[in-house]
Amino acid sequence: MRGAGEEPTMSEAETLVSSPTRTVRLLDRYPIAEQTLAFELERPPGFDFKAGQFAEITWIDPPEIDDRGKTRAFFITSAREDRRLTLATRLRDIAFKRILSTVPLGARARVAGPFGNFTLSNQATRPAVLLADGIGITPLRSMARHLAHEKRTRPVLLFYANRRREDAPFLEELWALKNEESRLQFCAYHPGPGYRGLGGVARPAALLWA
Repeated sequence: MRGAGEEPTMSEAETLVSSPTRTVRLLDRYPIAEQTLAFELERPPGFDFKAGQFAEITWIDPPEIDDRGKTRAFFITSAREDRRLTLATRLRDIAFKRILSTVPLGARARVAGPFGNFTLSNQATRPAVLLADGIGITPLRSMARHLAHEKRTRPVLLFYANRRREDAPFLEELWALKNEESRLQFCAYHPGPGYRGLGGVARPAALLWA
């Protein structure tokens, strides 16, 4: 069973590992939930990653810098089979994210990575139970999209909790993936009044529903 938080952090060991940086351009950005933005970057040649890993993004010549700096780490939410690197974040009033919201497409940044070991087991038939809330869905979306490409028999239960439907990035896409991929069981928990998903207090019985 694995769960995902809002933003990744590098372990002490990972910070000691030298990772090449590559210059990329911002290709697109679009809202995916309330106060939540997805953004797409060029995927550099040779940038191979496993679903669940993250990258560090650094603006080149940013128009402003605050005490949080010009570098942030984000889980990669695209699949390793996708041509672009897609990442996503909740918007907050810090310089990095203000730039992300307003900088012209084509702006340059440096990407380092991939980092992290929040990945699926190498045992291709071993079942996986994945838990996420809110923006923590980003690495699990990468796993779900990878599963759709993977021609193996691994069963996966993805449990996704949100306070409101409006706060749930990628919700409709994940429902669509569930309908297309029989190995993926998807539980959307408490996504808002009138919705077809589950609601109420999270009990073990709810986790077993699919």
